[in-house]
Amino acid sequence: MISPLSGSLADQLYKGLKGLFLDATLTRDTFTASSPDVAFDPSDPTQTEYECKAVNDKNRTFTTPDGLVTRRSASILILANSLSVTPADGDRVTIRSVTYRLGLVEIDPAQACWICEVRA
Repeated sequence: MISPLSGSLADQLYKGLKGLFLDATLTRDTFTASSPDVAFDPSDPTQTEYECKAVNDKNRTFTTPDGLVTRRSASILILANSLSVTPADGDRVTIRSVTYRLGLVEIDPAQACWICEVRA
């Protein structure tokens, strides 16, 4: 089901916040099969970079998908309309020359901002 908050509200939030968010790069590793005969020898990953707007959010509470465990952690906020892909666990985001590895990824109800847990 599409959120009634998404669409024009997400566009308005992007327009209003893009000047406050920092230029960032999301990097994703893509693995391809190097040989069908050697399954345990993957080739080096191909790195794909996506430009986006993001900021650090130092204190955030995350709830696991089963809803049973809640923990506080640092996070990165990424404007959804600034990114052409959905961020995923294992992706990396670089802001001001500092690179963070993403863990749990959620989106806000307006689908305007990705909330990404940062792994140490």
